[in-house]
Amino acid sequence: MDTAPLYDTKRFTRNFEEAIRLMVKASRANKMGAIIDVPDVAVS
Repeated sequence: MDTAPLYDTKRFTRNFEEAIRLMVKASRANKMGAIIDVPDVAVS
């Protein structure tokens, strides 16, 4: 269970942070309501 993607908290956090960045970027470009596609952030 420790290796299941569902419990990969670090990966979830990276993806969530990227989603927020993309939403802010869309908001600043007056594209509210645009579809936000969050690609899986690479593991560093």
